[in-house]
Amino acid sequence: MTAFALLAAVLAALALGFVLTPLLRRRAPAAAGDDRADANAAIYRGQLAELEAERAQGLISAARYGESRAEIERRLAEDLASGEAAAPSAKLLWRGSWLALALGIALPLAAGGLYLLVGTPEALDPTAAARSAQSPHQVTPAQIDAMVAKLAERLAREPNSPDTADGWMMLARSQAALGRYAESAKAYAKLIEVGGKNADVLADYADVLAMAAGRDLNGEPSRLIQEALALNPDHVKALALAGTAEFARGNYDAAIAHWERLMKTLPADSPLAEGVRSGLAAARQRAGRPPVAVAPAAPGAQAGPAAQAAAPSAAPANAGAEAVQGIVMIDAALAAKVRPEDVVFVLARPADGQRMPLAVKRIAVRDLPYAFRLDDSMAMAPGAKLSLHPRVIVTARVSRAGTAAPEKGDLEGASPPIAPGTSGVQITISKVLE
Repeated sequence: MTAFALLAAVLAALALGFVLTPLLRRRAPAAAGDDRADANAAIYRGQLAELEAERAQGLISAARYGESRAEIERRLAEDLASGEAAAPSAKLLWRGSWLALALGIALPLAAGGLYLLVGTPEALDPTAAARSAQSPHQVTPAQIDAMVAKLAERLAREPNSPDTADGWMMLARSQAALGRYAESAKAYAKLIEVGGKNADVLADYADVLAMAAGRDLNGEPSRLIQEALALNPDHVKALALAGTAEFARGNYDAAIAHWERLMKTLPADSPLAEGVRSGLAAARQRAGRPPVAVAPAAPGAQAGPAAQAAAPSAAPANAGAEAVQGIVMIDAALAAKVRPEDVVFVLARPADGQRMPLAVKRIAVRDLPYAFRLDDSMAMAPGAKLSLHPRVIVTARVSRAGTAAPEKGDLEGASPPIAPGTSGVQITISKVLE
């Protein structure tokens, strides 16, 4: 900011010099006609020299230079032809001095005031500029909380207006994204009261009720799921939740029916499809059915936290002795600190402290929550396999630099030591590396 102020002062001084010099150079009247002519000629020569200097510095255009020079030469020719005195009088000299003083004070003040009015003074603060460059359009968790609270207050004032249905939907989803499942469930109940029922709302409502009850889909969540399927038998989230609920109750044939119908709507590379495939294999095994490869087809949708977390956990411990399966999520308090394109590494290491990863999966933040599977096919070296270690630790880390090596500021979560073949591992990215 100091450098800017000094530069501005120098430029202002130069500008004032060009403006005030002609006023301060005026001379007092001479005693005789020849002296007056010489004085006038000196004035005109000075004006021509100033004009030449302005042109050389690029301060005036060629057209403006030609007009000004012609005007000076015309006045000089008139003075020489008439012999009249053209020098300024003492009164004009006095007025010129006062005018120069007034301009010298007024111009800098006017320029500064205009900058404060229409300029950007805060841009002179280097720390503010750095903050702006590092975090363009970033919204902090505190700002998100404030916006959600403001929305809740507005809806509390007008809870039953038909126009507030969109507001209740936004509030319910925002609270679910923040992990406030009990509050989100209340907002969904109000949404149904104001805007009526549809499969999307019923499935979302069941999802947050289950999350608020520790992922328990029994009771009211199951009733809501069946109601959603009655409205739309192919609803993605409702099918995922229905299969998970039936598997948890030991109704494996019913779980298979729901999940096989769901797989027909999901793309092969969907994180949800990966978890559902594991659940299907486990359900068929427990139901005494032979394994069947399911070919997913059309574009699918997200199933929600309860379904995404529960589907991979349905696979039994002996589904694959070399595999570790589970889901990675990010804590709602850290969600505002990451970008969708940030890299996430999901990796398994020996629990005995060795640093060599046994299996690594690379995804992006936009894929979270992510149903993962780590197995011997992902081994980093021939002798470094999951199945060769009795206990491993699975770590999920958001890398700001996109590199495998941990760095300060990365976000991380890890499992406790587990045995290869364990499924249903839940990892929450909740720690900032110091």
